[in-house]
Amino acid sequence: MNFAWEIARNNMGQQLRSDAPFRFTIIDAQTTANILALAIGLLLARLQYSRATRPLISLAIDDEGAQFNPDSDKWRVWLHNAGPGMATLEYIGYYVKFLGEPALNDQHHWVHISIVNQQMQSRGLVDGIDYFFRWKTRGSPLPSMPNYLDGIQIARFTIKALAEMERFDIKMRIVDGVGDSHERIFPCINRLPSVTQRAIDNHREASGRAIRSGRSDGTR
Repeated sequence: MNFAWEIARNNMGQQLRSDAPFRFTIIDAQTTANILALAIGLLLARLQYSRATRPLISLAIDDEGAQFNPDSDKWRVWLHNAGPGMATLEYIGYYVKFLGEPALNDQHHWVHISIVNQQMQSRGLVDGIDYFFRWKTRGSPLPSMPNYLDGIQIARFTIKALAEMERFDIKMRIVDGVGDSHERIFPCINRLPSVTQRAIDNHREASGRAIRSGRSDGTR
């Protein structure tokens, strides 16, 4: 703004520049141009550095042994930073929607891990057996780990637990080494391997048959 003001003043006549408000000046045009060039150079250098050291937060899902065996009953969710830069966790929230529940407003239903535990237990799931969540606090470091198996196992589920859920999302906000904030949402159910999805469908079908069989013989 100062540079544009000085250019406009320099294009005026001497008499007009001596009248208010055009006689007002802070820094002359040449000095302003030098400061502007320096600021642009610093900005471009910062942008290049931030891209070169930007963390890349990713999620991976596998079974024990990473064999993707259709008979596996434990499926793990890994969080890892595949980028070259260090990251620090600023926020993590969870969104769980169970089968048969109405859709919720995403903006108001990102909850803490303690609430997720209560939701899971309300469906008859046992913490540490049917599922597991690793608690990560604000300020937790996310170092660069190209291999996801060197990252953090953020959650683990059995087929029984997965069959209860229609949606399970993780929302994360991190801060990189230059202070920039990045936010990502991971829809975990949508990223399940095909063998896992088939196992879930088989479990739901078997559960449905058991319920129908119990009703037919008068048991509950």
